[in-house]
This record gives sequence, C-alpha cells and structure tokens, in this order.
Amino acid sequence: LAENQFGAGRVTASANDDGQVTNTGNVDAYIRTAVVVNWMDGDGNVYSIRPSYTVSVNSGWSQIGDFYYYTAEVAPDGTTATAPVNVSVSGNPPSAAYSLRIEILAEAIQADGDTDSGDIPAYQDAWGISAIGG
Repeated sequence: LAENQFGAGRVTASANDDGQVTNTGNVDAYIRTAVVVNWMDGDGNVYSIRPSYTVSVNSGWSQIGDFYYYTAEVAPDGTTATAPVNVSVSGNPPSAAYSLRIEILAEAIQADGDTDSGDIPAYQDAWGISAIGG
C-alpha cells in the first residue's frame, strides 16, 4: 500500500536590524515592506509629530504606492541583498528623551502557483499589483 505525504507551505518573513528581509517560510516567496519613521522615547512612546525625512529606494527594490517590493523571488532561509530604502532625516529630535526609530514591516506571499481568482500569480491577487519589479 503506497502512502502519500503532503506538507503545507508556510510563507513568513522577518526583517533584521539592517533592514534586510529573510524568507522564514518553507517555499519561495515575494517580499514587500512598509517603512515607518518616528521619534520614540525609551518607553516606546511615539512623538506626535513625525520627523522630516526623505527616502531613497535601494537597488533590487521597487516602490509601488506606499510599499517597497523586492524584485526577485526569495528562497526559503534566503535574505534580500539590501534593505528596501535608505532614510535621511533632517532636523533634531524633539528632546533628548527621543531618538529616531525606523521600522521595516515585512510581508511575504508564495511565489509559485495560482489563486482561487484564476490563473494569476498570488501577489497580483492579494496585493493588487500587475507586476513586481521596475
């Protein structure tokens, strides 16, 4: 008697301290990120006025709307070559109690396979974009 064994795909991602994103799942994935920039005190309180800053998109990433998309698939345990952006802040913290906090929020979606919406890639169906890449 033959026995089939199936494993479920797991799609997860995590940003490291350098802003690079690792595919922590077990299937190839596309990665997108959001970047949040705030002044924050030692207790985690966010200052009500955001810093004045500019963002430059790094090679290998593409900005679409408010998100930054890595332009290549990332293998399981693979990491993006760079962080999505470089952030340049102008001005000083509102007081000595606050420091700059840049958070990279990462999201991943399966790279292969179609969706219930038809013969389209999962990123098109879930993220509402027509292509990843520049």
